[in-house]
Amino acid sequence: MRVMRLLRMAACAVALVALPAAAIAGPVVTDLAGRAVELPDSVGKVILGEGRFLPVLAILETEDPVARVAGMMADFERLDPDGYALYLERFPALADVPHIGLTTEDSFSLEEAIALDADVAIFGVEGHGPSARAAETIATLEAAGVTVVFVDFRQKPLENSAPSIALLGKVLGREERADAFLAFYRAGMARVTERLA
Repeated sequence: MRVMRLLRMAACAVALVALPAAAIAGPVVTDLAGRAVELPDSVGKVILGEGRFLPVLAILETEDPVARVAGMMADFERLDPDGYALYLERFPALADVPHIGLTTEDSFSLEEAIALDADVAIFGVEGHGPSARAAETIATLEAAGVTVVFVDFRQKPLENSAPSIALLGKVLGREERADAFLAFYRAGMARVTERLA
């Protein structure tokens, strides 16, 4: 009898400890690699697996797309120096964003990325940073508390750009801005499609 009572008390204690963890779990989304990803409740800092995602961030973070960027690959600066210079002129803090790799997946520094203490890493399904096939990198980042999401503006841009913007809207808590941009984008695409038909 006493053993049963102790077991019931232990079960209640376990349930009470587990309850807060379940209650604070963030929403689950499906990224462009088809992975179910549980998002943090709030996202303060992000890692960009491609520096050229910065213009995409500017769609959602209109006041300062650099503010949340903890680190990024150096591809934007190296492969589009004129575009990078324009962002640097408008957002001087960009000069202080650490590079966590150059322009290839092999150059990505896992140690530096983890040291940035970011909430989310935004990677391309394929591109300059870790891809969806980089299972060890993904697992290590997630074990360190960094949520990894994949977007696609490169492989199938006409098919995946809109879902990628919508996903980033959810990740960054900017769904309204994402919806507004997507309405504009879809209206523009419809005009082009109608004229070509």
